[in-house]
Amino acid sequence: MLEIDLEICKVMAKEAYDGYYRRDGSSMYEHAIRVSNIFGRIGSAPMAAVALLHDVLPHTETTKKDLVDAAIMGNTIELLIDYMKKDDESVLDYYDRLGVDPILRHIKMADIVEDLLCEPTEVEYREWQYGMMLLSRCPMRHLKKELIYDYLDVPGEFRND
Repeated sequence: MLEIDLEICKVMAKEAYDGYYRRDGSSMYEHAIRVSNIFGRIGSAPMAAVALLHDVLPHTETTKKDLVDAAIMGNTIELLIDYMKKDDESVLDYYDRLGVDPILRHIKMADIVEDLLCEPTEVEYREWQYGMMLLSRCPMRHLKKELIYDYLDVPGEFRND
């Protein structure tokens, strides 16, 4: 079970997202709150806390040390690191990897649903569409990637062959 203090995460999120905005003009903090609220409504404070901070490391100047200094629990920090896309990872491999962890899978699905409200570009929409398909069918690591790509009719720009 995740040990978490939701209030500490709220304070950290407010500070970390300060000055960061999404394409639609809403603040990154508002986005994080909306994603987090999905889990708060179903009574999952640990998932709500991780969801609050899901964009902090990849999209702000916040570091792992900042999270530690703010007294964010180690298991939460590890989940946040695991949530980030690796530099050498294709988009589809990223979704496949997240799909293996039920917490990360559900946070990413909630993030995509909330992102769809932000007038996505055609490329973003297609990426999220394939991501949702992968996340809802995970784990698929035992299948050959080519079979998955063909089954989902994934265009070349999303493939990592």
